[in-house]
Amino acid sequence: YGAQGYEWLLYNGDYSLRIGNWTKPQCRPSIRIQFHSETLWLTGLKKSITFILRLIHECGGTIAEIKISRLDLCVDTLFPKSLWSKKLMDQSVTRATHAGMYFNNKELTGITFGKGRIHARLYDKPLEISQKSKKTWFYDQVWKIDKAPDEYRIIRIELQMTREIIRELGIDKLGHLYRLLH
Repeated sequence: YGAQGYEWLLYNGDYSLRIGNWTKPQCRPSIRIQFHSETLWLTGLKKSITFILRLIHECGGTIAEIKISRLDLCVDTLFPKSLWSKKLMDQSVTRATHAGMYFNNKELTGITFGKGRIHARLYDKPLEISQKSKKTWFYDQVWKIDKAPDEYRIIRIELQMTREIIRELGIDKLGHLYRLLH
C-alpha cells in the first residue's frame, strides 16, 4: 500500500523508505528516506547513508540529487538533579516566541523552545526510554552505563531543523554535512 503520494513503503528497524512510481522528477523526491536512530547511533551517519545509496544503486536506481529535508542534532549529558527544575526557564536565553514545560506528577520531564522550522527540546531521556521508546540499548551500547549516577539525570538536548533552516545554513550537499559533523 502507499501513502502521501508514494506507491511503496518499506520499513525495517534501520530505515523507512517511501518510493514513488514515476520516472521523471517531480516536486517531491522520488525516494524519501528516514534513518532510524539506532542505525545512526550504532552504525554512524556516513556508513548508514553509504549503505542505503549503494542499495538503491544495486536495485537499478539512479541518484540525481540528494537533499536533506530534516536534521536532528542532539547530545546527551549528565545533568545535576538539583538544577533540573522549573527555574531553568528563567535562566534561558532565546529568540523563540514559544516555550513549554512538561511534567509528570508535578515533576519536570522536558522543556521545548520554538516550533515549526527550528526547535529545541531538553528532556529526561531515561524516562522517555522507559515510558515510550523502549530503546534500552542506549545504556550499554551508547552510554556504556547501567544507570545515571544518583545525583544526576541523563538529559537529551535536541535541536530539530527543517529544510528551510538547513538551506539557510548552507548545508546543500552531504559533503557539507559531513564536514560540519567532524
